[in-house]
Amino acid sequence: KQWYQRRVRAEHPKFSRKGSHLYTEREISLSEAITGLQMPLETLDGRKLWVRSSGTISPGCIRCIEGEGMPVPTMHQRHIGYGNLYIKFMVVFPDRLDRETCERLKEVMPATSRPLDIDRSREDVEEARLRDYDPTSQPSYGQDESEDEYDGPPGVQCVQQ
Repeated sequence: KQWYQRRVRAEHPKFSRKGSHLYTEREISLSEAITGLQMPLETLDGRKLWVRSSGTISPGCIRCIEGEGMPVPTMHQRHIGYGNLYIKFMVVFPDRLDRETCERLKEVMPATSRPLDIDRSREDVEEARLRDYDPTSQPSYGQDESEDEYDGPPGVQCVQQ
C-alpha cells in the first residue's frame, strides 16, 4: 500500500498566506498613526512580538517585518529561510473633535496643499458643504423597482438646447 499525505490549509481569523508570506490587518488610532506606534503582535506560531514604528503611518499603509512569515521550502523538505509578515494598517479616525482640539491641530499640522485662491465673494461662487453619505437612505430619483439597485449619486446630465 502507498500512503499519501494530505495537507489541509485552514483559514485563520487574523492571517492570510500567499506563498511563504503572511498578511494581516491591524487597526490603529489616529494618534498612533501620527506620533508613532508601539503594539504587541502574536505571531501565527504563538510568539509575542513588540512592534514599533517611529514614523507616520498613512491609512492603508503596508509595513513589513522581515523573516516572520512561513518557512520557504526547498526540494529536500528543508527550509532556507522565512517569508515576511506584511501588516496593513487601518487608521481609526475619531468621530468628532471639539473646537479647541481642532484649533490646536491646525496650529501644529501642515497647511493644506490645495490652492485657496478663489474669491468667495463672486456671484458665480457657491458654497457647498459635505455631509455623510448613506447609500441605504438615498431617494430613488423616480426609478422603477425593476431597475438596478441604487449605487451612488446621479451623474451630471446635460440639458438639451
